Amino acid sequence: MPEEAYWETLFDVPRVLDHLRIDAGLKDVVELGCGYGTFTIPVLGIRPRPEQIIEWAAQTGLLEAEGPPVALPPWHYGLRLRRKRPIGE
Repeated sequence: MPEEAYWETLFDVPRVLDHLRIDAGLKDVVELGCGYGTFTIPVLGIRPRPEQIIEWAAQTGLLEAEGPPVALPPWHYGLRLRRKRPIGE
């Protein structure tokens, strides 16, 4: 893992969020990741593959992938997940 100061130079956070179409209009966003918490504070000590996260989302019966994984070089990716149906149905 690179030094944090260098790490922060690797990402254009507004551009990444724009590319993933994440803005104030979204109500539910979850980011699973690791690193220095550039986007969020890491909460899991794992590094799942995109296919694993898509599978976990499908197993909930509530979420499905919306499009393919988005490459966020050099070491990350992004996924858009959406609810299959409203909560409580």
